[in-house]
Amino acid sequence: MTEQPRLHHLLDRMRRGVLLPEEADQLATAVTMLLARVADQDGAAGVAVSAVRLMNEAGAQRDAAEARVTELETELVAARGTDLRTTLTPPADDYEQTTGHQVTCCAGFTDTCTCATA
Repeated sequence: MTEQPRLHHLLDRMRRGVLLPEEADQLATAVTMLLARVADQDGAAGVAVSAVRLMNEAGAQRDAAEARVTELETELVAARGTDLRTTLTPPADDYEQTTGHQVTCCAGFTDTCTCATA
């Protein structure tokens, strides 16, 4: 018999008071195995709950950090009169529209342009 029907059979025999000693040992072993499975599942559920809690805490920290960045950006705009993104964005050049000349990138590297003229 498979595990569950055998367990039901043993339980039925126990209820009727006709369980043999060998069957009582089998029933005790089956119950012990089931208890171990329940304990394993309880442990796994505890780990899952902890993981969800940590993810929620990390999300709250991220939200707080994003709010603080927005707050600081607003303060910077008020203090300098310019948007931080505008300040940090390098100006566009005519690199794509010219060819054969020396081009210096924002990092200071110089190269000869090989793009086609528009």
